[in-house]
Amino acid sequence: PDEAATWQAGDTQFVATAEFAMVTLNDTGIPRACMVNGTQLHCGDFALSTPPSPAGKVLSVDHEHNSITIEGELGQPGAFADRIIILGNELQQTSYTIKAGTVAGGDTTLDFGDTLFLLQMGYVEATDNDNSTVTLAKLGRVDGRQHQGRWLYNEDKSVGFRIATCSGSTFRLEGVEEDLDEIFADLDDDGRRLYWVSDIGPGDTYRIPTVTYVERQGPHLYRVRSMTNAELVIPLAEVIVDEPWR
Repeated sequence: PDEAATWQAGDTQFVATAEFAMVTLNDTGIPRACMVNGTQLHCGDFALSTPPSPAGKVLSVDHEHNSITIEGELGQPGAFADRIIILGNELQQTSYTIKAGTVAGGDTTLDFGDTLFLLQMGYVEATDNDNSTVTLAKLGRVDGRQHQGRWLYNEDKSVGFRIATCSGSTFRLEGVEEDLDEIFADLDDDGRRLYWVSDIGPGDTYRIPTVTYVERQGPHLYRVRSMTNAELVIPLAEVIVDEPWR
């Protein structure tokens, strides 16, 4: 969210730039507050601010280890465990639960544990280079066969193409520059040319909605749990920051 929402209750003004925000008020002030996918939450003298939720591009996918590499470093990758990541493109969106994260070389690898993002497999019946299409056999009815925006991979998952359109069991692919018969080949010589449909592919976008929670521990003492850096300003208050938040 880019626009702030403002409410006025008597002498107290509430301002939030977030997908969701909550402030609890009582006769002693603000005992707790929460902000989801936001950057600011103000209520009277209480002021909470965080960076925007992480977002960017998927660089690569690893189907063997159920992981993806995304651009950019998550500052506290451990804080993102058991949190939701939203992925996709202009044709489709999906979401998964992050199980672990590691940072290396300026990028971040996210592990999804035992959750597969391979949705289907079967056999290739025919390819058509002129129309950039692949006709598939054994195509199940997952999501009504509407796989636009997902990815079609060859037998060893070394090459994948984004699916532009689906017409029955024929998929038109984006970015085809080489011979499809050679790409979708029978690599193990068992008489079948396998295909795989993946929910995620390189070039998809991602965003991870962040959650920040503030709780008063005692008079003038507050604890902040946040997935990213957070700044809390309360007059005369001492702030304890937990990191990472699990």
